[in-house]
Amino acid sequence: LLPIAARRHRFVAQVQRRLRGRCGVELGARLIIGVSGGPDSVALLGACQVLSHRRAHGQVVLQPIVVHVNHHLRTAAQDDAAHVADLCDRLGLEHHAKDIYPAQEPSNVAANARR
Repeated sequence: LLPIAARRHRFVAQVQRRLRGRCGVELGARLIIGVSGGPDSVALLGACQVLSHRRAHGQVVLQPIVVHVNHHLRTAAQDDAAHVADLCDRLGLEHHAKDIYPAQEPSNVAANARR
């Protein structure tokens, strides 16, 4: 688990409110979280990990499934993939990784990466 200060942070409450309200995610839903390894997605991952331990009306709030896509476009890409996997292992979250190689496909690399 994350430190108590992180578990009580207002960001966690905002994520929970927005998932339920704006996004319409129901209690106990399995939700795929895309995590690049950067600070924004790691913060979201942390909030979702906290929510996976909260209960409302007898159900866990959320069941996150983490996905990391390694585009192999930067030299640090493999480090990002390892960081996300290690973080998920330490937090006890289900995670999956996918390797893609958009630079090896014809046409625009950015467009290939979004497919």
